[in-house]
Amino acid sequence: MNLVHSSCGNEAGEVCVPSYQWTAFLSTLFKKFVGIEQFQYFPFLEDGSVAACSADVMEDEVICNLLKKSTKLPLSNRFSVEKKLAGLDLKRQNYLYREIREFVSDYDKDTMAPKPSVV
Repeated sequence: MNLVHSSCGNEAGEVCVPSYQWTAFLSTLFKKFVGIEQFQYFPFLEDGSVAACSADVMEDEVICNLLKKSTKLPLSNRFSVEKKLAGLDLKRQNYLYREIREFVSDYDKDTMAPKPSVV
């Protein structure tokens, strides 16, 4: 497997790796899974709409229907609506500039902890 390292964006606000509104998209298809933190294993059965959840491999499984409707999952390659990231608020920019900048290498100071922009 070849891994390619790339930045997700730059200080000019250009986005190289888009973010998507996955919560909004997935909430149209799936129910909220209350108590998910108590489970460790989620093997999906047959069509992917039902999971046999368990807290441990040796424990009994709890069957959970995850879909909101008893329909098949969409097989299209459509993505959720792209999410426009707002960037850091002025308070956070000031914090990074005043408190963190001194610990950043000189090469990265203007990228990691630049002087705050005026909003």
